[in-house]
Amino acid sequence: MTPLRTLTALLLAVLLGALLQPSAATGSDGRPIEVAWPGPVPVGTPARVSVTLAADSFDRQAELLRKEQDSWVALRARTVAAGNGRITFTLPTSYQHRARYRVRVAPGAVQPELAQTDRVEVVLPYEPRGNPKAHRRIYQGSFDPPDVYMRWDPCRPVAYAVNDRLATRGAVRDVKRAFRRLHVASGIRFRYLGRTRDRVAAKPVTFSSGADIVVGWVKDGTSMLSGSYTGSWGRAVPHYDADWQDSRGRRVARIYQASIAISDEEDLYLHPGARRFPNRTHLLMHELGHAVGLGHVNAENQVMLSSIPDSTANARYQAGDLAGMHTVGALQGCLTPGPDGLDPRPANPR
Repeated sequence: MTPLRTLTALLLAVLLGALLQPSAATGSDGRPIEVAWPGPVPVGTPARVSVTLAADSFDRQAELLRKEQDSWVALRARTVAAGNGRITFTLPTSYQHRARYRVRVAPGAVQPELAQTDRVEVVLPYEPRGNPKAHRRIYQGSFDPPDVYMRWDPCRPVAYAVNDRLATRGAVRDVKRAFRRLHVASGIRFRYLGRTRDRVAAKPVTFSSGADIVVGWVKDGTSMLSGSYTGSWGRAVPHYDADWQDSRGRRVARIYQASIAISDEEDLYLHPGARRFPNRTHLLMHELGHAVGLGHVNAENQVMLSSIPDSTANARYQAGDLAGMHTVGALQGCLTPGPDGLDPRPANPR
């Protein structure tokens, strides 16, 4: 082996050894904290962060935090028992995301605070297609500033119900599947309440089911699919309170309710499930994209395309869809009421 190859092999060995070791930080008293972070985690697969620090003679508090916008948000808290020095934190892996996480151990009587940070990636079982820039949020240009956009508060679960009286067989199953895929893409939590007789509406209403979102099938030319929307496959209308803010103090229109109407006539042309084209799950995922604050795009390989083409993303959110979901999803953090009060207004994407 030549000297150059020997040096190259030695450097690779050193680098690989560093990558395979748990990361460590040391406090001013020399007490280390070692954190074993997982590599890329398939979505839905349990994953943990293992923490080891020098055993103390008293308990210490430890937290798992995540970077959301500009803030570190505490997700879990554990007590490091005296004389033990080892704990584990369970990571949220039910939805795809890439974020910075931090383990922080609170200072003791004489011990300093210890912390270690790393990036965790939760990945999908398929390779998303298309351009990540192929997404568009729903903005409300009538506000000042004009770039106010809408999204749900991801710090509370969103309840939904289904009115399938005019739907074909398997509709509820497809709605549940679409909401599961929306959660995987966005991190927003959804809770199914069951079937309902509530009717979808283009204006804010009080749903007797207590749902935040109602998905319902309607006759073409009536209800939400009348007027210029006659002949549409479906339509989603999110309703929002205009004056909310995020952790940076930026104004956000908080979605608090949404109605999704599916044409009973067009439903006859859709296959149930998510395999054969065209299928109902794909349409539902498109309308749910509107319900969480995404608009149409022109990229044919994205779910948020304004039509259902012959070549389709086929009921899988793709690169642009996922990038859009990130802008309205869990990693954007909680919302709080703004200083100007509330001003409920509907948005009307198709």
